[in-house]
Amino acid sequence: MAGVLLARVIQPGLHREFDGPIWILALALPVLTSIGLQFLPGNEVAVDIAMVLIAISAMLWFAICCGVPGRYSRLLQAVGGLSFPIYALHVPIITLVSDRFGGIQGGIVAAGAVGLAACCVTQYAVLLGPIPSRRAAKPALL
Repeated sequence: MAGVLLARVIQPGLHREFDGPIWILALALPVLTSIGLQFLPGNEVAVDIAMVLIAISAMLWFAICCGVPGRYSRLLQAVGGLSFPIYALHVPIITLVSDRFGGIQGGIVAAGAVGLAACCVTQYAVLLGPIPSRRAAKPALL
């Protein structure tokens, strides 16, 4: 929801673009914040709500405003292409791995398995190419 709202609020040219190596901070900030919030005392629900409504929205705005040098844009596009396969596959893979392993070893195995599965799915999708829509092929009825 935050991304949709920010896309409607942020107009091209109306926001300050951050240049230089500060874009690395925009990439690291969500990870560092998520790790840091795990150690805060207090109500988990309140921390989760604050993370979603405030911290992630601010980090998303910051990332949108950062300019990425051209030599990194191709790599970041490839990593961005993995985001949906990771989102779609992480829960079933983590569930399978947690039944088999435990502790830090299970987390490492799960992270590797999710990454590998996402890479395989992305590569397979690239080989298949765009999936044609059946609706687009039918003529419109008048």
